[in-house]
Amino acid sequence: MIKSVGFVIGKDEYTHEEVVERFRGQHVDLGKTLPNLVKYTTSVPKDPPGQVLHRDGGSSEFELPEDGLVEYDIISELWFENWEDYREAFPSEASREAFKDEQEFVEEIYFLTAEEAVHVNGAE
Repeated sequence: MIKSVGFVIGKDEYTHEEVVERFRGQHVDLGKTLPNLVKYTTSVPKDPPGQVLHRDGGSSEFELPEDGLVEYDIISELWFENWEDYREAFPSEASREAFKDEQEFVEEIYFLTAEEAVHVNGAE
């Protein structure tokens, strides 16, 4: 499985609750139409805005605060069967519509995309 995880930071003019509501509503509805999508989940930090993501070095085109900490509002996770399915999803019309929607209320999304290996899965 290929999993793309996005750490979503809302625009300053929106409260944390507004970002979560908008993302889990209209934006998720758009995301559900991505081709080849197997699973789509969202997660919300328990005590916002105290939850942070620490970036540990590496190169990037975006700037982080000096302490390397970034507050986020919601995490999105998108699963695809394989890299080919993943690559087909993002140049799609559904992806373009979702991106347009994000521009209205999202400041930034930090993505991590990787091949997932499941080692424990519930009652197995």
